[in-house]
Amino acid sequence: GSGTMGSLHARVIAQHLATELTLVVDTDATRGMAAAEAWGSKWVPSLEDLDLVDAVVVATPSETHLEWALRALEALIHDGTRR
Repeated sequence: GSGTMGSLHARVIAQHLATELTLVVDTDATRGMAAAEAWGSKWVPSLEDLDLVDAVVVATPSETHLEWALRALEALIHDGTRR
């Protein structure tokens, strides 16, 4: 997500010399597109494009961390080629 904590994580990742923020995933299109534009990345509304990433930050309300972490893992290994 790209709410308060997600935006903080996105800023740190985008500004770090050894990382690149490639995707912002947020179900809220307005918020997600604004965050992606602010940090020079792409917005997607769901986890379908995780083949473009090497790491995932789950920035959702605490009670949804496990659900979204499992979804991200499933999306990362879906094609059987991810590490």
